[in-house]
Amino acid sequence: MTVYLYAKQHRSTGMRYFGKTKNNPYTYKGSGTYWLRHLKIHGNDVETTWVHAYEDESILKREAEFLSAVYDIANSKEWANLTFENGLDGKFDNSGSNNGMYGKRHTEEVKKAHSERMKGRKQSLSTVAARVAKTTGQIRPTQSEYMKQRWAERKMNNLNCRIGKEGKV
Repeated sequence: MTVYLYAKQHRSTGMRYFGKTKNNPYTYKGSGTYWLRHLKIHGNDVETTWVHAYEDESILKREAEFLSAVYDIANSKEWANLTFENGLDGKFDNSGSNNGMYGKRHTEEVKKAHSERMKGRKQSLSTVAARVAKTTGQIRPTQSEYMKQRWAERKMNNLNCRIGKEGKV
């Protein structure tokens, strides 16, 4: 599978970004946090200034680390990269077998400790306000006559069970 290392530069600000992709490097925006924020603020007026394709992962890794070090991309103000590019990482995928808990179960002790930690936890006023704002004005579905009848029967059964017992209705 072909993997590309590329460099992009914003035309109006001059900010640069170095990355790797398996997609088309000329149309791919990049995935860096700072880079994407920069594009959101200044627009997607970007040119791809350098591209190289790799088939061998070891060569890709060596080249990515070399270029990251030469241009000091993680520390330079000219580059939007927050970390050095190693040619292997991408956005972190924590699903399936990449998850440390994949195929494992929490022990009862861990579950109990988590439960104790969560007891008494209060929601912030902003969380409550957001939930109220979201549900305000929503129309609840009307209950069918069948369900109303079932609830009435259950209520009557509960009352009938209590009749004749001391202290009860």
